[in-house]
Amino acid sequence: MSGGGEELLRQAQALAQAGRLPEAAQALQAFTRQQPGHFPALRLLGQICFRLGAFDRAVAALEAALAVQPEDTPCQLVLAEILRRAIPQAYQPALDSRLTALLSGDIVKHQDLALVAARHLKLKHPLPEGLEALLADPLALLLLTRCVLVDGELERALTALRRAVLLDGRALPRAQLTALATQTANNNAAWAVSGEEAEAFELRLAALPAEPPAEHLPPLLLYRPLAELPQAEALAARDLDAWPEDLRPLVRASLLEPLDAQRRGADIESLGGEEANSVSRAVRGQYEESPYPRWLQLERFPASALAERLRQLFPGFQPSAALQARPLRLLVPGGGTGRQPLSLARAFPETEVLSVDLSRASLGYAQQRAERLGIGNVAFLQGDLLEHGRLGARFPAIACTGVLHHLADPLAGWRVLTELLEPGGVMQIALYSKLARRDIALARDRIAALGLGDSPAEIRSFRERVLGGQEPALAELAQEKDFADLHGCRDLLFHRQEHRFDLAEIAAALEVLDLEFLGFDLAGPEIAQAYRAANPQDPAMTDLAAWRDFEEANPATFRTMYNFWCRKPG
Repeated sequence: MSGGGEELLRQAQALAQAGRLPEAAQALQAFTRQQPGHFPALRLLGQICFRLGAFDRAVAALEAALAVQPEDTPCQLVLAEILRRAIPQAYQPALDSRLTALLSGDIVKHQDLALVAARHLKLKHPLPEGLEALLADPLALLLLTRCVLVDGELERALTALRRAVLLDGRALPRAQLTALATQTANNNAAWAVSGEEAEAFELRLAALPAEPPAEHLPPLLLYRPLAELPQAEALAARDLDAWPEDLRPLVRASLLEPLDAQRRGADIESLGGEEANSVSRAVRGQYEESPYPRWLQLERFPASALAERLRQLFPGFQPSAALQARPLRLLVPGGGTGRQPLSLARAFPETEVLSVDLSRASLGYAQQRAERLGIGNVAFLQGDLLEHGRLGARFPAIACTGVLHHLADPLAGWRVLTELLEPGGVMQIALYSKLARRDIALARDRIAALGLGDSPAEIRSFRERVLGGQEPALAELAQEKDFADLHGCRDLLFHRQEHRFDLAEIAAALEVLDLEFLGFDLAGPEIAQAYRAANPQDPAMTDLAAWRDFEEANPATFRTMYNFWCRKPG
């Protein structure tokens, strides 16, 4: 590398560190013209262009970087973030290799690519005449086996195909049949079932012997996972090697793992005490019946320390001594099926994570996933959040997301957590937004007006109303991952207890609890860019009154919840 090239790279890095991103991008582009295969420069250029919203330039730089180092985690994560946002309007052949590579690996979160993959496949194989070619596409098999399908039109086409398999004896290649059966397990059997299909399914099920041959099962598994069949225990006793090789992943995912999670949940230690009230009992019952979320994969992030992560989120953040201790103790109330506590445990390997939840079914799933992923710095405990005082310890860090709004009194639960937080400790909180969830509130009102309960059949019935166009005001729900999954749809629209908040209420709660607002952990860099442009007087982005005005102008800002960090004085 010439001396001039080295100087240009150092200049670009200094500009990036100073936050002068457009100038840094220009310098990096000039440098990569001189050194086209320089991996660190290409990766940095891709990351900066992503933050600037220059997605085409970012993709070009990231793909050039991945041509040098194909397994690089940061490049793959940023590329997936871009593809997730860029829903195609016309068929793009280059997308095939991009999506196939990302869905074949285990670095990025596959579910984030489910919508773009489905749209891409429909543009490549237009429905309805292209369904047969679509289902034979290798990308479609990856989508069905590695994601929950989030596309109403494609779901309805595949539901009709499934009906033809059951009622008309339509033959499908084994790989396609297995992929559709895997999708049934992935979405917890969410797709609509007609009365005729239900009757035919029950007749076929009743005709099965106590230990049915493997070849008799795949058509039935388009309607119900193996673990839910009456013969589940007998089938689970069969040696996995006795199953046809192509069915073994399905047997593992839809039979062996669910039964193993049930057994694990029964053995989880209890915090003691009873559920504090009828709401806690109702919520526990829901999650025992419908553990949520049933996640298929844990995305990878570069390991770091929590204090360093907070410094990145909030420049100028000064961690307490306790927050820098090793190992750092982190409490996750309402850790559920483990996606959050295990993500934290893997992202912050010098942390000891304690995940507590009401539901044994959820905890069993979490423990199973921890063992499968080799994550050993997390422990599990069953108990009610309102009984967390029984832990007899304080924590320098607490992460409680998506839990408080399901309590009878969210502020009472938040107060319990504040008492468990050490002085100077930090707490992550995530709460539903009234503005962002207006369609959810409307859907809940419609469900109540229709007199629907939360049984699987009633959830399927309402989903079919939305997908069939009978609820036009709710059509966009079909793009929600949780809507596509039976357990997720129950959590999204049929939850037994839900509160929603606005930023004025959150500001008031922070004041009552004497907690300092540190800032939001935003869903994407474009939100921060837009907020800064609208509010140059708030460079720290901590003015909740300004955020309230911003949200009113941009109601979808906190669709994924208000996700923020706060600190206890000390």
